[in-house]
Amino acid sequence: MSSREKDSPPPVAGGAATDDVITQVKVLAANKYQLRVTNVSGVGYLDTFSWTPPQGVTIAAVTSSEGARCQLVDNNISCTGKIAPPSCTCEAGGSMTVNFIATGLASTFADGYETSYGVVGSFLQVTSVTPVPYHIPSYISGRGV
Repeated sequence: MSSREKDSPPPVAGGAATDDVITQVKVLAANKYQLRVTNVSGVGYLDTFSWTPPQGVTIAAVTSSEGARCQLVDNNISCTGKIAPPSCTCEAGGSMTVNFIATGLASTFADGYETSYGVVGSFLQVTSVTPVPYHIPSYISGRGV
């Protein structure tokens, strides 16, 4: 659904998608990560949401955000903004990013093998949405199927 930027670090766990959002987490540096949330909802603007990390991960700080205001609340990243819906559910809408520091996501080594569980077990909960007063189409006329 999305392409990685040239020379960017790989995502921690490839991301996840639901009917309303796509979430991706990537490694920026040791213990530094970036969460990206993209609106793919056919309903409207994403206003507030919260990302919960997997069990065993501790978020030390939210260092910056773009596209929404985010803060650390009880080891969750809680964000408020107006992330635009897509013009067609066949495409992505607006997105936001939040950079954070966390421990517990690093790979472990045993018997010469590296193991990383990434962000398996994490989840994003959308807590409020502003519906748009029009239908968001599922295809763009004239583009073919």
